[in-house]
Amino acid sequence: VLVVDDDDLVMGSALAILEVLGHSAEGVVSGEKALAKLEEGYPADVVLLDVNMPGMGGTGTLTRLREAFPALPVLLATGRVDQGALDLVSANAGVTLLPKPYSIGELKDRLDALGS
Repeated sequence: VLVVDDDDLVMGSALAILEVLGHSAEGVVSGEKALAKLEEGYPADVVLLDVNMPGMGGTGTLTRLREAFPALPVLLATGRVDQGALDLVSANAGVTLLPKPYSIGELKDRLDALGS
């Protein structure tokens, strides 16, 4: 799992939860770094992507992810589930909404639904 979040606390928590759930995970702090890592060949089965980040942010990152890796599942994490977030999910195949804060069980359920 490639975790993309600019918040150190959220990143650390996500990585720890994924480890407890038996997943291998690595974190990056921006969409730009996530795209570079994937283009370099990082073998992600799923991307856990924060919506609100500096730079290209989650929205711009998701657009580029869909262009370069159309089959790669994305969990779109956001603390603000608004129409914009819902529109992103409905407009992009393979994207699942994950409202923040999320529990271990919620993350596990979303990953299990993806088959990861």
